[in-house]
Amino acid sequence: MSAVVLPSQGSRDSLQHRSITENMRWCNDVTAATSTDADPVGSVNGASLTTPTNSEALIANGGTADFCVPLVNGLMGLGQDKMIPLALLGSAPLTIEIEFAPLLDIGVFAAAVPGGNYQIDNVRYIASMVEAPMAVHNQIKMVQQASGGRLMLAGQDFTHFNGNVSAGATGQQNINVPARRRSINSVFFVGASQDYAGGGVAQDAVYNLSYGGNFNMTDFNIKIGSLQVPPTPIQCDYGAAGWNGESRGEHMIELQKTLGTLASTHGAGSLSTTNFATADCDVGNFSASTAAGAISATYLFSPFAIDLRSFARVATSSGYNTADRSTPITLQMNIGAANGEAINVDCFINYDSLYYIDESGTIRVSL
Repeated sequence: MSAVVLPSQGSRDSLQHRSITENMRWCNDVTAATSTDADPVGSVNGASLTTPTNSEALIANGGTADFCVPLVNGLMGLGQDKMIPLALLGSAPLTIEIEFAPLLDIGVFAAAVPGGNYQIDNVRYIASMVEAPMAVHNQIKMVQQASGGRLMLAGQDFTHFNGNVSAGATGQQNINVPARRRSINSVFFVGASQDYAGGGVAQDAVYNLSYGGNFNMTDFNIKIGSLQVPPTPIQCDYGAAGWNGESRGEHMIELQKTLGTLASTHGAGSLSTTNFATADCDVGNFSASTAAGAISATYLFSPFAIDLRSFARVATSSGYNTADRSTPITLQMNIGAANGEAINVDCFINYDSLYYIDESGTIRVSL
């Protein structure tokens, strides 16, 4: 979410409203620690970065902050464009399960954190609801009965797999991605070291959850069974001697194609020349906080993506089917120059999912 979806799909305009809903710093380079207050014009120096980092003093010791964030899933939230007919669910409740990140992953701290945890109170789920007359419910029931007793809702979900690249590794590196889905649309991946001790960096002093490095990679693609996607690997040349910002173009275009269309006027979110694929995966390059009154630093991102929709082999599915024959998937990366530390690689698979509501009110999902 923080390393792929938000920087790739959240534009500068999106960052404006997230400064209200999610305590993101916005357009106030020289402000003090309270960088998300409803701020006077005096805090703006006219040269704000696209994605400036927050100060570690934003939330005082023992203090609190309010957040309002979207859900990303296929049944509810951003992955679903239809409403759920609650009348068909009977008395069975919908249960939302959320796994929270460890303490040191949630942000930066003004001093070393000795241990402990954090607490979240007053959790509320805000949803849009429409009250419909009984005639509408009866019509939905008729559609369900005409469909063999099942009402279908289509959506898109993500699943996650993890891999590693050894410290100092160069040449082709293969990451196994054992995803078994009937319609895989795209593959996203991001890499970063977790060797804080070896890199001499305190984890509580950097924004590690959103950071992504460029691997010093020269090209990448994915292998599905015997099929290479795309047939010619995507070039980036980050591992070449003297590479410059122009090497990022093909990487960016593939990311943009995966998220939408190349003709989109929205581009690829808030990614820019100042924050995209600027450094390798070592912890010494991680984004740091901006001290009170100092010139802003920026969050750093490097999401990679490969679009699979153009390689679907059946007309009834928009993506690639790896479930029927347990087709192996391998992420192939060529690394031109060694990273100093081992790299943790997070792979996210975007796939189509079908949710069925049967006559007993039970929801079943087909992946």
